[in-house]
Amino acid sequence: MGLLGAFPNNRILTGKNRVRTGLTVCTCVLLSVLRTQMAFAAPVENTKEPLVVVDPGHGTPDPGAVRANVYEKDINLKVSTELAELLAKRGFQVCMTRMGDHDFADPQDEKRGRRHRTDLVNRLAVIQHADGDAVISVHCNWSRNPSAEGAIVLFQPGNDEGARLAEQIYRSLHQANIKASAFPSASSIYLLKRTKEPCVLVELGFMSNNKEAGLLTDPLYQKRMASAIERGVSSYLEPHPSNSEPTPIPKYRAFTEWVMERVRSALGHSQPAKHGGVHVCPGPDDRTD
Repeated sequence: MGLLGAFPNNRILTGKNRVRTGLTVCTCVLLSVLRTQMAFAAPVENTKEPLVVVDPGHGTPDPGAVRANVYEKDINLKVSTELAELLAKRGFQVCMTRMGDHDFADPQDEKRGRRHRTDLVNRLAVIQHADGDAVISVHCNWSRNPSAEGAIVLFQPGNDEGARLAEQIYRSLHQANIKASAFPSASSIYLLKRTKEPCVLVELGFMSNNKEAGLLTDPLYQKRMASAIERGVSSYLEPHPSNSEPTPIPKYRAFTEWVMERVRSALGHSQPAKHGGVHVCPGPDDRTD
C-alpha cells in the first residue's frame, strides 16, 4: 500500500494538513532511526531533580515555645509550608516531615521527656528514609533574655556541606535585611548530629522578644522569611544538583529534544511544563496525614 493508501478514499491533503502530515511522517521515520542508535548508546544521565526535606519542628501535643496564645509549632508549619511551595516552584522535589498538626512520638509515651525523645527518633527515621539532598529543620527560639533577637542557622560541627548550606541561607537572610547569624551548634542537637545529609536547623527568631514575636506571627514576614531561606537553599543546590559532576548529554538526545520541540510547535502542541511538588515524606511506617 502506498503512502496515499493510509488516508480514506485516497484523499490528497493540502495546505496546513499536508504540512502536518509531512512532519508527522518525517518525525516517525527520524525517531525510528534514533531509537536504533540509542539502543547501542550509553545510558543517559539521571535528570532527577534534587530532593529537599523540610522539617517543621514540634506538633501537637508538643507546642514548642508558647507566648500567650501563639504556639511555635504553628509558626514552624506555616513558614515550612511556604518554603516548601517556593522550592517546588523552583523545580526541586520537596517533601515535608509533617503537613498536619502532629508530632512523631509513640502514642503510648505520655511522659514529656520520653515523648520528646521518641519524637526525635521517629522524625529522624523519616528524614533518613527520604534520603534528600538537603534537610531544613524549622524552629523558633526562646531566651530568658528578652532582648535576644535574630534568626540563627545552625549546622553540625565537622559537616562541611551543612556548613556551606548554612552559609548560603545566612547570606540570603542578610540580603533580605533579616538579622541573622550562622555558626556550628555548640550543644548536641539530635537531628544535626545524626543526619548524614547536608542539614541545618533554622531558628526563625525569638518568640521571647516582643518585636520578633509580632513579626513571626505576621503572614507577610513569614513569606519573606520563607523566600529568603528558599533562595539560600537554591543557591546551595543549583550549581551542583547531585553534588557530583554531571554526565554530558549525548548529542543524539539533544538533537532529539530539538526536533521534538519543533514538531510540537508546528503541530500547535506545547511541551508539558516541568514542575516540582510538595508531599509528605514517606517514612519507614509510611505515615501520612
